[in-house]
Amino acid sequence: MGREKVEVRQGVAWLRGGLWGGGWAFVVAVALGACASVGGGADGAGETVEASCGGGGEVGVVRRSRPLMGTVWTIHAVVEGSEGEAEAAVEAALDEASRLEGLISEWRPDSDVGRVNAGAGGGAVAVSAETMELLRQSRVWSERTAGAFDVTWRPLGEVWRIEGSGRVALPESSVLEAARGRVGWRRLELDEGRSTARLPEAGMAVGVGAMGKGWAASRAAEALRARGLGRFVINAGGDVVASGCAPGGGPWKVAVTDPAREGYLGVVLARDVAVMTSGGYEKFIEIDGVRYSHIIDPRSGRPARGVPSVTIIAADGGAADALATAVFVLGVEAGLALVEELAGVEAILVAEDGKVRYSSGAEAMFEAVEGER
Repeated sequence: MGREKVEVRQGVAWLRGGLWGGGWAFVVAVALGACASVGGGADGAGETVEASCGGGGEVGVVRRSRPLMGTVWTIHAVVEGSEGEAEAAVEAALDEASRLEGLISEWRPDSDVGRVNAGAGGGAVAVSAETMELLRQSRVWSERTAGAFDVTWRPLGEVWRIEGSGRVALPESSVLEAARGRVGWRRLELDEGRSTARLPEAGMAVGVGAMGKGWAASRAAEALRARGLGRFVINAGGDVVASGCAPGGGPWKVAVTDPAREGYLGVVLARDVAVMTSGGYEKFIEIDGVRYSHIIDPRSGRPARGVPSVTIIAADGGAADALATAVFVLGVEAGLALVEELAGVEAILVAEDGKVRYSSGAEAMFEAVEGER
């Protein structure tokens, strides 16, 4: 599809996305009003900042979609110059995401990550600068979250195989313990000077799925800005990066799914931020009446429990993606405590009792659906 005409009237005009792959419900709204963005001081609390992109009226929006990273990516971009230039910029951003997928996909044996995993127990493997950046950031967040996010978690994922496995029994404890012994972010050896990565034990493997899409979406955003576009939203299968103001001059509105029932809890008012959600309510198995989510706690080796949904708002997509997983694993109290330590990061959590919990600056960025919790 090409250019879309959006006429902004009093109220809201909607551009709708969908449920793709393992992503979460996504709605971008074009609304009148000020934009919201994440700031933050030394205390780690975000702040709402007002900005204006002009008034309403008829505007042009270019929309492109492409299957990438096991899901569908969609970019909406406000036309700020010529329509042809905007279309070319959006295609270039999707091309960049596709190029990055070829480097970081753990499912492609010829990718950087695939070669690192295949070489586990052997020598160091040369990787691209981009893959080194992602692995370095992954190790940073593994340390910062005390292993609640662990880039070397994949052996556990292979044991559990929650998604599409048809599993009817828990893994044998001996198998699970053997996999746990092959997990540990400290053992991932990175030589940034030589741009090499090494896993010292056969059977170890890195898995960047809990951070890769958000990281790649931020890189795609950089590609759009480099071509002169500043007002756009990228939906990477539910991992969202929003930039500038929506067509009506207000914030992009990113919906947060209600994990307990159909519909949305509300919308995040997003400008120049990434909005990432992790939840256990779509991908799971039930064994003996107990539900096990697809998100594994690398510390225990078992599926994480206790938080139905976590939404993280941060400037960088990779950080937001990693933190959404980590906070889900940590639980409500420890997760919120971590977020409060981080400048420019906010969180919206749905607790087991159904109540919505916010970090100190998140509630001001969230519009609840009328009648919701």
